Amino acid sequence: MSARAEARKRFVEQVQNAIDEAQAKVRGLFDDPSAKVEIVHTSVVPQIIADWGSQAQLNWALAQRKCSSNTRSCFIGIRSKNVVCILSLVRVSRAGELTTLLFLERDLDNRAIDGLGLVAIDVVLDALSVYFESEYIVIEKPLKPVVPYYEANGYTKARMLGRTVSTMTRPAKRQ
Repeated sequence: MSARAEARKRFVEQVQNAIDEAQAKVRGLFDDPSAKVEIVHTSVVPQIIADWGSQAQLNWALAQRKCSSNTRSCFIGIRSKNVVCILSLVRVSRAGELTTLLFLERDLDNRAIDGLGLVAIDVVLDALSVYFESEYIVIEKPLKPVVPYYEANGYTKARMLGRTVSTMTRPAKRQ
C-alpha cells in the first residue's frame, strides 16, 4: 500500500471515530433512530446525487476531484429512512488546526429534513473539530442564502471577494 493510500486510510478511520460521537445528536435532530452519519466513498457520490428527487445545485464532479487530491478530505453523508439525504465534503488541515466544509447539499425534495441540513452538518463539524483539536471551523464559499444562518450561529465573514463571501469561520467548540 502506498504512503498516500495509508494516510487516507488512517484519516478515514479517524473521521469514523469522530462521527461516531455525532450519531446520537443527529438521530435526535431527525427524530429518526435509524438516522446515520457515514463516510461516503467517492465512487458512490454520483449515484447518491442521481437518486435525489431534486436537481443538484453544486458541481459534485469538482467535489470528487477535490477529494481525490487531498488525503485529509472525505465525503460525509447523513442517511435518514435509508436514503442519503445530506451530502458534504470536509477537509482537515495537515496540522489539524482547520476543519473545513467544502461542499454541502441536501435533497430538496425530502421535506422531512427541511431546516435540518445545516444544523446536522454543524453537529458533524463540531465532532470533527473536537477529535482533530481544530482551532477553527471554516466554511468555504457558502451559498448566499445560507450566509445569514451561519452568521446567526457564530460564523463571521472571514474573506470577501467583491460582494461575495469567500469564507466564513468560527472558533471550534471545545469539549
